Amino acid sequence: MKIHLDKKAIGQRMFDELKKQFGSHLITEELSSDVTYRVMLPFVVSDDELSKTPNLSHIQLVTAGYDQMDLTKLKQHRINLYNAKDVYSDTIAEDILTKIFVLNRNVKNYVKQMTEGTWVRHKNEYELYNTTVGFIGMGSLSNALVKRLEGFDCTFLGYRRSTQKDPKFQEIYTDQNGLDLLLTKSDYVIVTLPLNEETNGLLTKERLMHMKNSALLINVGRGEVIVQDDLIELLQTKQIRGAGLDVCYPEPLPRDHILWTLDNVYITPHNAPSSIHQSKRLQSLIVKNIQAYLTDHPMVNEVNY
Repeated sequence: MKIHLDKKAIGQRMFDELKKQFGSHLITEELSSDVTYRVMLPFVVSDDELSKTPNLSHIQLVTAGYDQMDLTKLKQHRINLYNAKDVYSDTIAEDILTKIFVLNRNVKNYVKQMTEGTWVRHKNEYELYNTTVGFIGMGSLSNALVKRLEGFDCTFLGYRRSTQKDPKFQEIYTDQNGLDLLLTKSDYVIVTLPLNEETNGLLTKERLMHMKNSALLINVGRGEVIVQDDLIELLQTKQIRGAGLDVCYPEPLPRDHILWTLDNVYITPHNAPSSIHQSKRLQSLIVKNIQAYLTDHPMVNEVNY
């Protein structure tokens, strides 16, 4: 039994520390028939890699997203998949708040005025206090953001597949009609969904038109969950107030893309998880799951597919 660590995924320092902790007899950077566990980036596992690792049973991703993985192939080979979603939840929650405040407080205009040395006040700024926040996708990230928003006396709505109740949420919707209700009621719509067959193109023009004209849309999930051309049209015509986007398509967004030019859009380059604490948290998760695997205890963050 060996554990394969991808240096591109974790870096040399973490590789060396994990090798020291678990021993060179267990940790390897070579794919072989002894490998039963891999720590890697979310790329498709090729047939060649699978042929080299016939005993592979567990894959630990270093990312929250896993849409680039071939889940059908993993299922055929009975490989369990784990992601790193909890590593990034706190950081992404703060990134979402940043996007809300940038758009609420006219930050883009004030930055422009600073470069020009212009003193102009903007009135009638938006508040977060006592508003309704709708989450399209619920989990550790929504929990982290709710924790930060409770001091603003917000009302929380949620949309997910599970019917499990959550006392912090006024309503949790599980069907398409419920999703439309969430969009209608929310002042801030937070999209955290992964990309799969069910979520691809979920938010169309017809659906987004349920949003209030004063509402903001924040997407930190996957760009393809929203029909981007439809979103652009609604932003251009001010049918929704604005959008904070950490994800889009394609990525990187071309320099001449129209999204860059919209004054009611704030874009970051798929960087919401970035944090000075990211590496430490990721290493802690990797260690926790390896230890659980070695001692036959339950692992965390299993992807159900």
